[in-house]
Amino acid sequence: MSQIKYHYAYDENGDIVNINDVIPEERNSHNYRCIGCDAPMGAKIGQIRAGHFAHKSNVKGGCGSETYLHKLGKRLLKEKFDSEYPFDIAYDREVTCDQKGSCLFYREDICKEKQREKFNLKKYYDTCEEEKAIGDFRADLLLTNSKQPNRDPILIEIQVTHKSSPSKINPQKQLHIIELRIQAEENIISFMEKPFTESPDKVSFYGFKRQSDEKRQLSRREITRFCLYSNGSAHIPQTEDMVCCLQRTKRLSPHSILELNFEPPAEFGDNFYELGYVYALREGLQFKTCALCKYRRNSYEMMSFYTEGAHFCCLYKSKGTPQNPESKQASQCEFYRINQDLVSRVEQRLSTMKVEKI
Repeated sequence: MSQIKYHYAYDENGDIVNINDVIPEERNSHNYRCIGCDAPMGAKIGQIRAGHFAHKSNVKGGCGSETYLHKLGKRLLKEKFDSEYPFDIAYDREVTCDQKGSCLFYREDICKEKQREKFNLKKYYDTCEEEKAIGDFRADLLLTNSKQPNRDPILIEIQVTHKSSPSKINPQKQLHIIELRIQAEENIISFMEKPFTESPDKVSFYGFKRQSDEKRQLSRREITRFCLYSNGSAHIPQTEDMVCCLQRTKRLSPHSILELNFEPPAEFGDNFYELGYVYALREGLQFKTCALCKYRRNSYEMMSFYTEGAHFCCLYKSKGTPQNPESKQASQCEFYRINQDLVSRVEQRLSTMKVEKI
């Protein structure tokens, strides 16, 4: 730890004084003592060096900055709590989507998000005590409620060099602990001016409820939407036009005869156009599409999850059909026949999938 300059000391009344509040002409009329070791101190106020307190004589055994910072932190933070100002904390809590019980695509590991929530502890606690025993432990600062003594207290622990012991932060102890890391006076001032905000290198929260009380619908997933039209054509929005959770129950087109939601693909062999068309057949809808015709073959264009792929009609030479027809042209084709083998394979896959009709 870097060499510390003492900007705070006790006065003769036991109050903490900041060197910036010392009037030069009156500094010798007060008795200042070290917060860390209680030894006499003098107020050094010069025009070149920054003002500070200094021990009047060599302190036997030395005065450790750890003790000084620890005691200073406890005292100033207690004064902050005892003041009329808010005593705010902020830490991350987890919001779970409120559609958990109704959404077919809800997943425990995905449909949640963290949000930082702020609380004023003065609304829940009215007493702050230094070095107060609680069970087998002693808290640097202990927050309690004098009107509701059964309310779980909060321990504020100041870490200068040593973290809270594993036994203290053990979840089985069910202690609510806020651990503040202080390496310099500036850290204490920051905690005085700002909320205790969760941060890996500054503030840790142990034993606090991490599940938020807020209920709202989240948008954590993209959903594949299949839209079928009466002429046998279909559409699946891609990339930035894909359906999100908030649009899950809203139809995309007033002209569609069927809209389906699918989970994102789990197998490369899935093609959502084929899945959507076969689902529509199962629903009894009347339409024709080249995608399900027994005379269709894949062209050189590779199909993917979200593309229908180019159609190649193997009858184009013998029957004069279009070589690369569009899906909707099947409605006018006298040679159209459904590929029952394909339909059977897709139906088997559909039986294992989550599909939602809108």
